[in-house]
Amino acid sequence: PAVPFAVPKAAEPPAEGWLSGMGVPYVCEPGYDGTVMAMCNNDGNFSVEGRCQTASSVETRSLRSKLTGVSTAMGVENVLILAALGLFGWQRYRRVRLPVRDASLTHGLAQGANEMEGMSGPTSQS
Repeated sequence: PAVPFAVPKAAEPPAEGWLSGMGVPYVCEPGYDGTVMAMCNNDGNFSVEGRCQTASSVETRSLRSKLTGVSTAMGVENVLILAALGLFGWQRYRRVRLPVRDASLTHGLAQGANEMEGMSGPTSQS
């Protein structure tokens, strides 16, 4: 009989046919572990005992791959959150610490600087 993820060890049925109590061992396909045996019953049908399941090494690789993907996604998410918080904080700091300059203030500062130059007197150039 067909067994998921397994193939029979015996290539051909016995010459005298299958008799009650005779069994066929199966080998699990690569990537699967387990023990499977098909036994011939009194009614001529087979009953399958055991099964092949995903090998632990395959499960470990799959789990590691999934964790790497989750870890990468979390890292990207953290960077985006920190960047957003930094931008928000910077804008907030800029509003509090650096008031908006209006034209009259800028003009007054420039005029004051010109007066300061006039007070220091002429400068000599060599």
